[in-house]
Amino acid sequence: MRSEYEKKLTTVEAALKHIRRGGRIFIGSGCAEPGALTRGLIQHAHLFADNPLIHILTQGEAAYVRPEYAENFRHNAFFIGANVREAVQDGRADYTPIFLSEIPALFASGPMPLDAALIQVTPPDAQGFCSLGVSVDVVKAAAQSARLVIAQVNRFMPRTFGDSFVHFSEIDCFIEAEESIREVRFKAPNAEAEAISGKIGANVARLVRDGATLQMGIGAIPNAVLAHLCEKNDLGVHTEMFSDGLMDLVARGVVNGKR
Repeated sequence: MRSEYEKKLTTVEAALKHIRRGGRIFIGSGCAEPGALTRGLIQHAHLFADNPLIHILTQGEAAYVRPEYAENFRHNAFFIGANVREAVQDGRADYTPIFLSEIPALFASGPMPLDAALIQVTPPDAQGFCSLGVSVDVVKAAAQSARLVIAQVNRFMPRTFGDSFVHFSEIDCFIEAEESIREVRFKAPNAEAEAISGKIGANVARLVRDGATLQMGIGAIPNAVLAHLCEKNDLGVHTEMFSDGLMDLVARGVVNGKR
């Protein structure tokens, strides 16, 4: 297996040269964005012309939305993060509103076929399986649907379990690049914002009964609601995203999914 893996091992530039001009490129999500590959897009921008770039949300710089790369890339976001918000507002990038659960079908059934998927993975294990690590979401669907899969192998990527594995035989090119996994740190709210979110949280919490199933977003308000649910019992969760406050309720046994 090692020899087969090494045959696919290459440089960033050589890997990106396999992507045709005008082909749609998917970029891996969140804190698992393959930084070496996205930086490579900029470093070798001359290889690309009118290439659509798509992703849900990334935590990198997103330099590809800068005006000077308008002829190389056209970004289309499924979620408008801070790194692309200005470009979307200025009309230099697009936004496609869609439910997270509907995105894999876009790749598989044809409305948004992928020419290439840029992902980040762990080194393959003894059986040849690489874990997608901290961001699986639609990345696995992209890897399964794309004509070309290019993976950044990073030994610092934690190996997560569940339906998070891609076999090395399903990946066309590997580049090895070690870098720390990105972290998201939220700023503490000021006193006024904290007071307002606290009142909202207390009011919403009064409407939540024992045994309820929660769906929530991310940010100050969901966290404020969660902080006021400590006295509830047997809560469940069915949600796309959740804030760190949910982890405290799981640790307390408040969220246990019993019902």
